[in-house]
Amino acid sequence: MSAVGPNPGPAVMSHGRALAMFGPPESHTESMPRTEREYRERDTLNPPTVAILSEEEQWALFTKDKCLPYTEMLVSEYVKRVKAKANVDKTKTSDSSHKEESSTGGWPDVEGHD
Repeated sequence: MSAVGPNPGPAVMSHGRALAMFGPPESHTESMPRTEREYRERDTLNPPTVAILSEEEQWALFTKDKCLPYTEMLVSEYVKRVKAKANVDKTKTSDSSHKEESSTGGWPDVEGHD
């Protein structure tokens, strides 16, 4: 099913076969819609949506009292967790058991393996 390689699959279609199956492409006319809004306005069965609330009323739905009553609690919990993670990271970096260094001597000698 791949179109890449010496034996392309059914994903490849020649221009002539596409014309035979689907016909020539339609030319653009001035009456055709150019934007999605024009396309939706042209539809008579499903007219474009109209806002029920004014813009001010829509923004009023997102007030602090209605949408963010737990923000203060969430922020304080987030700060506690960030501080705890920073303390854990600090103890990991200051641990003395991880300060051992391995010697670097290059490749080991290979004898009789040539």
